[in-house]
Amino acid sequence: MNCSETRDYLFAFLDNELDAPLSMELQRHLDRCPECAREAEIERSVGRRLGAALGVDRAEMVGLDGSVRRVMRMDGDEDATVGVVGRPPSWRYATAAVILLAVGAASWHFMVRGSSAGAPDRFADQVVSDLEHFLEKGKPLQFASADPEAVASWFLEATSFPVTLPQTASCSYELLGGRKCKIDGRLAAFAMYDANGTPASLVVVAETEAMLDGMTHVRRADGSHWVERCKGHTVVARRRGSLVYAAASTLSEKDLLCLITETIHEGD
Repeated sequence: MNCSETRDYLFAFLDNELDAPLSMELQRHLDRCPECAREAEIERSVGRRLGAALGVDRAEMVGLDGSVRRVMRMDGDEDATVGVVGRPPSWRYATAAVILLAVGAASWHFMVRGSSAGAPDRFADQVVSDLEHFLEKGKPLQFASADPEAVASWFLEATSFPVTLPQTASCSYELLGGRKCKIDGRLAAFAMYDANGTPASLVVVAETEAMLDGMTHVRRADGSHWVERCKGHTVVARRRGSLVYAAASTLSEKDLLCLITETIHEGD
C-alpha cells in the first residue's frame, strides 16, 4: 500500500470500518512511513477533541467525524492536508456545520488550535493513547526483562534518561520490559508491567511547561502527585528533577502510586 492509498482509506481505518487484511496492510504502512503516521495521529487528535467537545464516544461519531474533522481543519491548521478522496457526500458537510455551530466558535477554535500549552492533547490523554496503541500492536517490547536495574540501564543507553524503576514485589506488579517511544513527538521511556493480568505502563519523559495542567494536584505527606481519569484509565504522575513519571492503567489511583512512589521523594 502506498501513501495515496493509505490516505484514501485513513478515515475508514480510524473508524474501524476496514476488514482485517486491509487494516493490517494499512497499519504496516503507517509503521514504516513517518509522514502518513503523523497524518493519522493528527486525525486521531482532532477526533478525540471533537468527541470531548460534543460529549460523545467515538463510536457515536462513526461515519460523521471524518466530515467534521475536515471542516475543522479548514480553519488554517498548518498541519492540514488535502481531504480523503471519495468521502463523504455533501450532506455530511451540512451536518458537520450544524454540529460545529452547536459546539460554538470558541470551542471549535480550542479544538483546532489545541490547549494553551500548545499540545494537541493533554498529557494524560497521550499516555493512555500510547498504552492502548502498545496493547493493540501486541506488546512489542524492545528490551524484555523483569530486572528493574537492567531495564533502567537499557533506558539510559536508549534514551539518555536516568530512569529509576521501583522494586515492585510488594505491589504485585511484574515488570515485563521496556521500549522507547514518543509522547507528543518527544522521546520517552516506556516500561510495561502486569498486575495479575491487568496491564499497566510507566512512562518517563522530560517535563515541559504546563505538561501537568488539567490534572488534579494531590498533596500528601510523602510528596505530591497529579491524577486524571481518561478513557476508562487512571493516570498518576509525579515529578523527579527534570523528568515526569506517569503510570497508566485501569487500576485505581492507590494501586498506581506504587509504581511512582518508591523512587520519587522530592517536593515540588
